[in-house]
Parts: sequence; structure tokens; C-alpha cells
Amino acid sequence: MKYKHYTKTIRVSGIARAIRNRLYKQLVGVPRKVLEFGVGHGYFRDYCAINGIKYKGIDFCPELVFDGVIYAEIPAEMNRVPSGFDMIFAEHFIEHMRNYDTVVEFLEGCRSRLNKDGKLILLYPNMNKHFWHDPTHQYPTNKHRIEKCLIDAGFVVSKSNDYAHCFIGAIKTFPLRVVGWFMPTGARMSLHFCIHSYTMATREITGG
Repeated sequence: MKYKHYTKTIRVSGIARAIRNRLYKQLVGVPRKVLEFGVGHGYFRDYCAINGIKYKGIDFCPELVFDGVIYAEIPAEMNRVPSGFDMIFAEHFIEHMRNYDTVVEFLEGCRSRLNKDGKLILLYPNMNKHFWHDPTHQYPTNKHRIEKCLIDAGFVVSKSNDYAHCFIGAIKTFPLRVVGWFMPTGARMSLHFCIHSYTMATREITGG
């Protein structure tokens, strides 16, 4: 995958980074050993470095490979991915997969690389007009579709919600959307409050 437009530097405000790190803290906590699929601009890698988390990254875009990151076409080259992780994290990665079969193959590969009590966290866009702004998005994502794929791959879904619920509970996202209107473009792109979701899952106890 070329994805060269993503390597352009995007100005991200300090408040955007702070809120993104708060999202990570609430979802992730501080696990011992983490594998990330889709390193992007390295936001999550930075969070791991700050919090002393042992980090390994995987990306299928050569331009995004840096120290601590392995280049691999996923799921075709899943054999290149190490195992033994407490948590696997994939932020805006799964929507780049070709179809249902490749999604489930990827998730099965994640499952086999988690420790017994390991956790998988997926962050992804809810299906709407913004989904198609990225020409490399292929697999339409929303909470229901992702949950079903996880079940088919042998996971137990523990939680699914929108980003905003990490900050305002059950309140709808309208207040955050209003805030977003008054923030710099880079900050709005970084926060993604109103159009994205997350799902957390664990390995099934039975079946290995």
C-alpha cells in the first residue's frame, strides 16, 4: 500500500494530543507488552513510550515503518508477526482490509498472538460519508459489524462504544461536535470524537 498522502505532516494541537492520550489511558491503561497494527503518525507509540510500555508495531505502508515497527502485508504475512502480547491495539487499521474473510483472518491471527488473558482493542470509523474520504478504506465498519467479526474469530466482546463516551458517558456527542467547530482543523482531525468508535474483546476461554 502506498498511502503516501498520510505521511504528510499534520499540525496537531497540544489539547488534541492531551485528549487523545486520555482516550488511550481509559481504553488501554498500562499493559506490560503491546502490539500495534497500523502505526500511523505514531501517537500510540508515543503514549507507550511515555508510560514505559514495551511496544512493537506492524504496518503495511513502507513509508510509516520506523524503529520498533515491522513492515508486513497483513493478513498475508501474519507469520512475520511475533506473539506473546498482553494487548493488541489497532487504531483505524481494520477498515483498510479487503473484505470479511480478510478481517476474520486478521482477527484470528491477533487471537493466536495474545497471551491467555490478553485483550484486543480496535478503533475504527462508524460508517458514514466521512468513511469514503480516505481512498484506501475498503471494509465498511460499524460496531455491529466489528462485533460479529470478532465473535466469528473466537473473541468475546467486552465493550463497544463511541469515542465520546470515554469522556461524557451516555450523553450524546453533540456538545463535542460544537466544540470541534471552534477548534483548528488539525485538532478536529486528531480528535475524531463524533464519527468513530471502539470495541474491546478478549480471547475465549475454551478452544485454546
